[in-house]
Amino acid sequence: MHFPKPRFSSWSAPGLLSGLLFLTATAPVMAQWTTESYVLKPGWNAVWLPLDVSHESIAELADGDIEELWRWNAQEAGTFTESPAGSPSQTDLQWSVWRRTSAEGSTLGMLTGNAAYLVKVSDTATAFNWLVKGKPLTPRFEWSSTGLNFVGFPLQTPPDLATRSFSRFYGFDPVLKSLPSTLLYVGGPLSDIAPRNPRPANLTSTNPALGSPPTRGQAYWVQATSYTDYAGPVKVAVDREDGLNFGTERLSVSVRLSNVIDPVRNQTVTVTLQPVESEAPPAGQPANAGSVPLMVRGALDLRTGVHAYLPFTSPVSRALAPGESTDVIFTVNRSAMGSVAGSLFQSLLRITDSLLQTRIDLAVAAETTSRAGLWGGAAVITSVDQIVGTTASAKAAPSQFPLRLILHSDAAGTVRLLQQAYLGEKSGVASISGGEAVFAAPAKAASRVSTSHFPTGLNQTGAGALGLTGSLTFQVALPADASSNPFLHAYHPDHDNMDARFEQPLPPGRESPALGRVITLTFVPDNPLGFDPAWGISSLGGTYTETITGLRATPVTCSGVFTLHRATGAATFLSN
Repeated sequence: MHFPKPRFSSWSAPGLLSGLLFLTATAPVMAQWTTESYVLKPGWNAVWLPLDVSHESIAELADGDIEELWRWNAQEAGTFTESPAGSPSQTDLQWSVWRRTSAEGSTLGMLTGNAAYLVKVSDTATAFNWLVKGKPLTPRFEWSSTGLNFVGFPLQTPPDLATRSFSRFYGFDPVLKSLPSTLLYVGGPLSDIAPRNPRPANLTSTNPALGSPPTRGQAYWVQATSYTDYAGPVKVAVDREDGLNFGTERLSVSVRLSNVIDPVRNQTVTVTLQPVESEAPPAGQPANAGSVPLMVRGALDLRTGVHAYLPFTSPVSRALAPGESTDVIFTVNRSAMGSVAGSLFQSLLRITDSLLQTRIDLAVAAETTSRAGLWGGAAVITSVDQIVGTTASAKAAPSQFPLRLILHSDAAGTVRLLQQAYLGEKSGVASISGGEAVFAAPAKAASRVSTSHFPTGLNQTGAGALGLTGSLTFQVALPADASSNPFLHAYHPDHDNMDARFEQPLPPGRESPALGRVITLTFVPDNPLGFDPAWGISSLGGTYTETITGLRATPVTCSGVFTLHRATGAATFLSN
C-alpha cells in the first residue's frame, strides 16, 4: 500500500510557520511514581532524595516523629570546610529548615529532589521506615573540589555485600579513588567527640554494622581532592530532569549512557535498561492509563533510509568499552494509547550495571494526543468502477489520480471537510475558518489553502472522528446549478441549465445533473510502510472510498489510499 505525500504549496510562509509553532507546543504532564525507603533512627539522620515530591507539602510527607528537615543548599553553599558535627544554623545560607512546631520560622517551603537532607527524629521515637513516594529525577550532582560535599548515590538495592564497599565504589572514579574522607550519620545527637555523629565511614568494609557498604538513599559528607561529578561507574544523561517526558506530541527521547570508569582500569561495563511499571499515583493525582508503550530505535536500513523499531517490553543491554558512550533512542507507539485525548500513561525506565553498583530510575510519561486542528493531505485513486449495463466492477485505474483533502477537527471532535481554509487570530485565539471575512482588519488571515475538486466554500460536517481506527464519512452534494459542477458551462448554451430563451432554469438532469459524493476515510492504526513515530500525532492515513451518484443510473465507486498531516493545532473553527 503506497501512501501519498501531500503538498502545501499554497500555504504562505507565515502561515506555515504558525502551524509549526502550534504543532510543537506540548502540554506539561505528570510523570510516574515510585517509592524510596529510608531507615530513620531517633536523633539525626541523613538522606538523599532523588524524587520530585512537589505534589505534597512537607507536613504531609513527614511522618509524625520527624521534627525537623534541613536541606543542604550546595549552590549557595559553595564549599563546606567546617566540621558538620555542629548543629546546622538557620542563618547560614548553606541550610534551609522546616520545623514542625515553628512553621512561621521555617525557611524550607517544600522538599526538592536531587538534594541532601538532615532529618531530625524525636529522641523518644523508635527506628522506622520513612516511605516517600514521588516522581524519579535524572541524577544531578554539584560537587565542590574543596571542602565536604553532602551527596547520595543512585545505588542498587539491596547491595551485593561481596562487591559493595566505599573503596570499591570510589575506585571506579579517577578522583575519588584516592579514598577521600567520608562521614556518615548513625542517629542520635550531633557530636564531634566519641561517639561521633557523623563519624568516619569504614571505606573498605562491607559490614553493615560498621556503617558500610554505601547504601541507596543515604547522604554522606564526602571530600573530593578535585572536581568530579561522579555518581557511579555509568553516567546517564537525558535532556530533561523529569526523564522521558513525551508529552502529547514529542516523537523521541535519547538516553546517553557513558562508561566513566577510571581509564587506568580499562574495564568494560554492561548496562541494562528495563521497563518497570509505575506505582499507583497518590490521591489527587491524575490516574495512570497504563505503562507507556515504548519502542527502541534499532539499526538504519541503508536501502530504505528507515530505522527499525522494536517494542521495549523486556530488558535491553549495551556493552560499553572503557570511555565509550552510546545513545539509546526511545519513541512511543501511540497507536497503543487509545483515542481518549488527555489519557496519561506512566511507567519507569530502570538502568543498572553489570558491576552491581548503579540503579537509576527515569520517569516515563506520555499523554494521548488530541487530534484537534487543521489537517491537510491527499488521496490517491487507484481503482475505479467499470460499469457494463447495470453491473459495476472495480478495475485498476490506468494511472493514479491525486485528490487534495482539507479537514478541521475542533476540540469536541467534530470534523469538517473544507474546500478552503484560512488560518488567523480572532480575539487573540488561533483559529480556522472557511472564509476570510471573519478575520476583519487589522487581524487578517495569515495564510490560506484550498482545493479545486470540491464545491466552492464547502464546509461539510462528517460522521465519525479522526483517529487510528474507525471511519469518517462526508456527504457532498453538487447541485445542478453549482458553479463547480463539471457539466455546467458558463459560455455553452447547451450546458447552462436554462431553457431555449435563456429565461427559466431547467430541472436537474436536463443539461446538468445533480451529483452526490459519499466520501469515506477508513483509518489504519499503523503506517503500512513501517513503524512511524509521528503516526497518530501529526500523521494519519488509511483507505479512501468515494461513491458518486448522478453520473450513471448505477453509482460509480472509486477507491485508493490517503494520508493526512496536521498543519496546526488550532482547535477553534469560526463560521463564515
